[in-house]
Amino acid sequence: MVVTDVSACETSKALGCMSAARPLKVSIRTINGANDHDCDLDAVEETAGRVSGAAGLQAMLVIQDDRSGGKPNLSITFAKGGALVKPDDAFIGCGAGVGYDGRWQRKGK
Repeated sequence: MVVTDVSACETSKALGCMSAARPLKVSIRTINGANDHDCDLDAVEETAGRVSGAAGLQAMLVIQDDRSGGKPNLSITFAKGGALVKPDDAFIGCGAGVGYDGRWQRKGK
């Protein structure tokens, strides 16, 4: 998982460029170990759904594909050392046995 931030002006259908929070952009690559089928996902945060607290930062993101319709469909909670990823129930992964949900641990530094 690679996490970056982008200017609100760079995102499609952005609510405005004057947002105090810069949207997160997440790129995830996952691989099914049984058949080596891999899958890439790109998502951009909807900053209005960002919640920060003692447990970490929770963000709602829009997966960048035709099925999303521009609606948030991925929840990620960033905590110390890792992230908890939960796609919307309506989201279908990209192949049998390949999905994005679960705990993603920070690797190296």
